Amino acid sequence: MRETRLWNKIRDNAPGKWVRVENSLSSGFPDCIVLYQGAVSLVELKSVDGYGGNMGLTKVQMRWMNTWCELGGRAFALIRTVSKRHGIEIFLVSGHALHYGAKVDRMFLVRHYTRWWLEEIDWMDLGSALWDSR
Repeated sequence: MRETRLWNKIRDNAPGKWVRVENSLSSGFPDCIVLYQGAVSLVELKSVDGYGGNMGLTKVQMRWMNTWCELGGRAFALIRTVSKRHGIEIFLVSGHALHYGAKVDRMFLVRHYTRWWLEEIDWMDLGSALWDSR
């Protein structure tokens, strides 16, 4: 499943209003704007095989989301991973954690962030995580 299929699943199931804004004008700007219970969040979607390479996040994306959060905004990476050992997993990572030099691997994700399996994802829990996060 690439990002488009992940986006389709989110668009059809996630609470709130999700708008995909793929943008070539601002390097690092996340893929989606989400409005849920009055809170606006920016969300970068990633769909990767395995757990290497910072889960597909570039340094520019990580720095952009981290800076946005430091200035009081809400930004997240929603990462879908696939591996033979762990199957399909979904992680929601706050931009606060994506500081320069952060190594985003599976151990980092499992230890610190909300995780679901795609077929069992609690969509309201996803909405609450976006809304409650600070």
